Amino acid sequence: MASLGYFSIQTMLAASFERGDVPDDLLIYTQSSPEITRLADDIDALAAATGKGYDLRIAVDTRSSFAWPWEWYLRDYRTVWRANFNSGLPPGHFDVVLVNETNHSAVARDIQARGVLFAQPFEYPHRWWYPETYKHALSGCSRNEDGSGGRPCEPYMSETWNKIRSGLFGGSWARDAFRYWHDHEAPVPYGSIDGFAYFPSGFDRDTGRLAPSSLEPVRPGVDSAGRPMFGGFGDRPGEFSAPVDIAAGPDGSLYVVDRAAWLLQKFDPDGNYLAGITLRDTELQDSGPWGLAIGPDGTVYVADTFGWRILAFDADLTNRLLAFGEAPLHDGVPPGPHFLFGPRDLAIDADGNLWVTDTGHHRIVVYTPTGEFLREIKGPFSPDTNYQGSGPGQFSEPVGIDIAPNGEIVIADMWNARVQVLDPSGAYIHDFPVVGWGGFEALDKPYLAVLRDGRIAVSLPSLGQVRIYSSVGALLTTIAPVDEPLLFPYGIVETPGGKLWIVEGGAARVRLFDSTEAGER
Repeated sequence: MASLGYFSIQTMLAASFERGDVPDDLLIYTQSSPEITRLADDIDALAAATGKGYDLRIAVDTRSSFAWPWEWYLRDYRTVWRANFNSGLPPGHFDVVLVNETNHSAVARDIQARGVLFAQPFEYPHRWWYPETYKHALSGCSRNEDGSGGRPCEPYMSETWNKIRSGLFGGSWARDAFRYWHDHEAPVPYGSIDGFAYFPSGFDRDTGRLAPSSLEPVRPGVDSAGRPMFGGFGDRPGEFSAPVDIAAGPDGSLYVVDRAAWLLQKFDPDGNYLAGITLRDTELQDSGPWGLAIGPDGTVYVADTFGWRILAFDADLTNRLLAFGEAPLHDGVPPGPHFLFGPRDLAIDADGNLWVTDTGHHRIVVYTPTGEFLREIKGPFSPDTNYQGSGPGQFSEPVGIDIAPNGEIVIADMWNARVQVLDPSGAYIHDFPVVGWGGFEALDKPYLAVLRDGRIAVSLPSLGQVRIYSSVGALLTTIAPVDEPLLFPYGIVETPGGKLWIVEGGAARVRLFDSTEAGER
């Protein structure tokens, strides 16, 4: 008994500690490989190196329970996307991607198509187990002469004993058994479900550091036709995940808001990165900024659509100055003026007042620069549809909004497929149709900009177009380049020279176009 106890304790200690997560023992059905903890340490190192901490953006495949044990190791991270990647990588930008080998080809194609700069993916065993070749060692007895048929070998079959004899004396069974007893090595590779881990190209997993170039702001460039552009997919300063709106400050600086990265960035008039600030509070998980506007004093206002609020920052993006708005109650009664249901965009009039498209409530709400309620423009209330309507001064999914040089308020009334124009008091003046608006796709949200000469530029994201209308609705120009099509154009801003910076959410960039070029028609 003492000798057996010694060997039992020795085996227990070796199986638990020496080979704790390596399947060299026929004791556990399946177990996580030690690469999981090593990769978790690498993710922690990347979070520290980037300064993002627990806001590091991580995508985890859920196919075949692949998300476990990542659920445990990533439990403190606040921005982890979990989905079955069988159709490819989800929309948005990610710092780390963890994918099941079965879905790897679809994800690899997506990463290549998006132009995201990841290092060569690291293949690792996600779960593994002791080789199960023994399951088939005694199978296929009593086959037909042509090799078909066969059934499990039973003790009463002569074929069973012939297999055992040939395995022991003519095969490798005895050698494999001795090798396992002596060296504790399996005769064939472990069974496993493998995964692939993607890290940024500038990250050194051995040192846990980012290359200096990974922290340097990206510089502006040009597209294939020589048009100026800036941005691109990535998480370096000056890059984007899903940019949506753009505005210009009094000094010509450009501001771009990114709905997927919860980021507001500032650029000089040529697109060189100057500053950035995150829009997501640690205590507020719901966020999704879609719109912005600049006040006469340079204050930057942001419509945090799915944070249900309006934010304000100083021109240098160093301090938050203001935050107001509350989540909608959906209680069947008219919402109060500060209950915002997906505020999509805002514009600022000559007095500095904020005109906000409260998109989900189908109304326009006007506030002072400090967030005090002034008035609202809306239709009759219904518990089912809020203030939705199609009459003059009524709205159905209002999105983009801008103030004309003459003080008129111009609004993209999406589901009514029209542009509405109001006077400075909010009274209806006129409207005109926009063919191509009216769809219900979640990302098909149009923006507009009133140019200095009174023309109105509107975006049609799903069609890849920006159209320019006269102030009364006559179509003048369509910007739809053939060489490099617009990919989900959203926000528009006019330069001092009369050109248009257009945000492309689908290409994560901002490009400059001449609004009068015949070649863009």
